[in-house]
Amino acid sequence: MTVDPCCGETVGVLIFDATGRLLMFARQQPPPGVAPVAGHVGEHGGFEAGARAEVAEEVGLVVVRLEELARGWRSTWCRRGSGGHSWRIYRAEVTGTLQLAGAEAANAAWYSPAQVQVLADRTVAHARGDVTAVEFAADAGLEPVWVSWLAELGRINISGADLALVEQFAAEAPREQ
Repeated sequence: MTVDPCCGETVGVLIFDATGRLLMFARQQPPPGVAPVAGHVGEHGGFEAGARAEVAEEVGLVVVRLEELARGWRSTWCRRGSGGHSWRIYRAEVTGTLQLAGAEAANAAWYSPAQVQVLADRTVAHARGDVTAVEFAADAGLEPVWVSWLAELGRINISGADLALVEQFAAEAPREQ
């Protein structure tokens, strides 16, 4: 399978329900982990258009409103070959019926803030080497780049040392299982 070259631009989209739970799913493509909607901007024609398209592609929902929450560069491993991405993170209001894209997403669920923190802690343990790649694949934490974004947005608590470790880990190719 040929993979398009990386455009270097990525969107992330946070979708919350009425009780404040975050919609996330298990990534079916590397890097491994549980994550909100995200994807390359590439052929979508811009960040907002990319956010709308990725929500439709990954979870089958229609965005009715977007609010930009953050932007910045993250050094991250990319299967398309770049060493990082310029990100924009949005909060989206959506409509429609949840329909996962089988090639990219599995096991969608609404995660409470406490559950998101547990996932972040598991990723920290994996970055430290306390959880093996096999164990992480069987019971994943957050996709590493999302630890960085959710910490910046005040959605999880993580020490500065652990955040630096996870950010370094995010820039590396996924560990072999």
